[in-house]
Amino acid sequence: GSVVRFNGSARITTLVNSTQLTAIIPAGDLTSAGAFNVTVFNPGPRGGTSNAQTFTVSPQPGTLKNIAPIHGNRLESLEVTFTGTNFISGITSVNVGKNITVNSTTVDNPTSLRTNLTITAFAATGNRDFSVTNIFGPDSVTSAPIAFAVNNPAPILERIDPVVGGRLQSLEVIFKGKKFFTDASFVNVGQGVTVESTTVDDQTTLRAIL
Repeated sequence: GSVVRFNGSARITTLVNSTQLTAIIPAGDLTSAGAFNVTVFNPGPRGGTSNAQTFTVSPQPGTLKNIAPIHGNRLESLEVTFTGTNFISGITSVNVGKNITVNSTTVDNPTSLRTNLTITAFAATGNRDFSVTNIFGPDSVTSAPIAFAVNNPAPILERIDPVVGGRLQSLEVIFKGKKFFTDASFVNVGQGVTVESTTVDDQTTLRAIL
């Protein structure tokens, strides 16, 4: 009839012998860090509760072994799968760096999670570190990183205005389209035409002085 109480609540208990019990502590009891009291209760008129012993729950570090895909483009929303160990729903978060938005994170099982990301126009291109962090109360443990590459997408040119110019003329040409970037977009105008300056107004408009 002896029952183990974990943090005040009875847990499934099995008697091994008069000096040993086993008890099942559900995973739901272990999702926050800290010190918890463990006692044994014996029912009956001469029974009662034992003195308390301390059981400490510490952060279990997550490990990151692989991510897929390993690259994405500015202005793209995509799902990235993280593969590793010790992923826990509500505990494990992903670290993706500045100017990448984490829209959602779903832990499928302890070895796989999926996160939906949006790479903004302001994300720096090149490799950055992706990692996972397990957070337990005030404690946290972060995995070793894996590189994810941020690239520029191919621009889309829809029209230009004006569409004609004369020899020995200087003029401003407006380029309209999509996926233009201040630090990446330039214009190609061919032999004998000089590009004096290029100004990207926004992701759909740039102006060039020719």
